[in-house]
Amino acid sequence: MASYTLILFTIFYTISTYASSCCGGGANIPNIILGDHQWEAKINYANSAVTSEAGVDGKIHNINSKNEVTETIALKGSYLIDSYFQFALDIPIKKRTVESPTQRTSTTEIVDPSFQFTWEFLPELTYNLIKPRGFIFFKQLIPNGNSIYSYNDPLLSDSLSRGVFESTLGFAFFKVVYEYDYSLTLEGHYGFKRTIDNKEVEPGFGYSSSLGFGYNPNATMRFGTSLTYWQDSAVKIDGIEGENKYYLSTSFNYSYMFTRSSIVLNYSDETILNIAKNTNLAKAISLTYKVFEDL
Repeated sequence: MASYTLILFTIFYTISTYASSCCGGGANIPNIILGDHQWEAKINYANSAVTSEAGVDGKIHNINSKNEVTETIALKGSYLIDSYFQFALDIPIKKRTVESPTQRTSTTEIVDPSFQFTWEFLPELTYNLIKPRGFIFFKQLIPNGNSIYSYNDPLLSDSLSRGVFESTLGFAFFKVVYEYDYSLTLEGHYGFKRTIDNKEVEPGFGYSSSLGFGYNPNATMRFGTSLTYWQDSAVKIDGIEGENKYYLSTSFNYSYMFTRSSIVLNYSDETILNIAKNTNLAKAISLTYKVFEDL
């Protein structure tokens, strides 16, 4: 299995809304500040290895003919425009290494930066045992780099980008009840038609949903888990429609809060439940370091 070490230091400032669980709970909520902080900044390292493949018939088998590892460093920041509006940025740097029995290739690129606007439409002004906090968010992905529709490497190590402009609209709900927290994220995304290497690519709609649960035994630690379903519609290339794809992923995470920072260790696995179609399945481990300033 190919691997390497990337070291990158940055400072990226953001702002926050209201208090939540101790360690930045709701790990499955996308780049939304939940804590009572003045600003936040995140750097995330992830290592993902493809281990299985789901066919168009939904049957899953192990991949033994090659090794494929993708490493990502993501720089993330969010800014509180006012009490209920946030702005966020996400800049991923990816390296994919693919090894076959006869050759090994590797590609590193800044891939698909995105920005996000978030509105807390359901704030928790007074505590309620049932009513969650609610957010609506809009995310815009800007394609950068080669994709599955345009690549130079026959092993596809350089197909790192989504390849098209993609807009996402979603809702996120978060609730703390004593030492427990719960989260629900629902989003729909749309890939816009684009001509790539003289091919007309039309991805269309997709969606995902994620349900998360966390336990905070004390003021500094959190244990969490989430279940995520993701689906993309069939892509049309020059008017020829392929097959849709989906998978069901499970993740487990641990968070620890320091004085003005925190770390989150996360493991995700798309093979545990073996619910997938027409896509590669991976296991990934990631580490996120976050710094923040309290209000």
